[in-house]
Amino acid sequence: PPETLYKPKVLQPEDIKLKFHAQVLDDGSQNIHFGKWDGIPMDAPDAYSRAAVQMTDYMYDLAMRLLPHHAQNNDTIKYIDLGSGTAASAMRILEAHPESQAVCLNLCHEQNVVALQASRQRGLSNDRIEIVEGTFEDASMIPDHTFDLAFSQDAFVHARSKRQAYREAFRMTKPGGAFVFCDVM
Repeated sequence: PPETLYKPKVLQPEDIKLKFHAQVLDDGSQNIHFGKWDGIPMDAPDAYSRAAVQMTDYMYDLAMRLLPHHAQNNDTIKYIDLGSGTAASAMRILEAHPESQAVCLNLCHEQNVVALQASRQRGLSNDRIEIVEGTFEDASMIPDHTFDLAFSQDAFVHARSKRQAYREAFRMTKPGGAFVFCDVM
């Protein structure tokens, strides 16, 4: 089972990345994205979470406009979330779009453990979501032209080479597919 591949552990409060995001975002969610703030008051208790969800929805809707043949036919969308963090975006998309399947590629082991635990708690099965530990700059374990959509929300800021990250995204995307991302600039 996937749980054995990723060596889950009990997370401790000192796990630095998760602690940092909890302090900065301070809304109790597992969202670690900065988001789209249209109509969201900054002082709302769940502001960051709402902004992150709003951006996820905006990006997925944009992707569906770029892939109209999938949207019109309710085809299964297979996508990769590059730098998926705690998989909050992927879980949002999968719950809203039951025809979708996601592979979440992320480097941080602690975030992947959280993603795996959260996806199981939400009832998302292995055939709907897969958590893969690795970097979006070298995802050679994933075959060419696998996904309808490459998706990345606020993650490429961490790339050592954005050019290489983009190359990998296009390599993994099927011909006629889409690559949608947003990033902190």
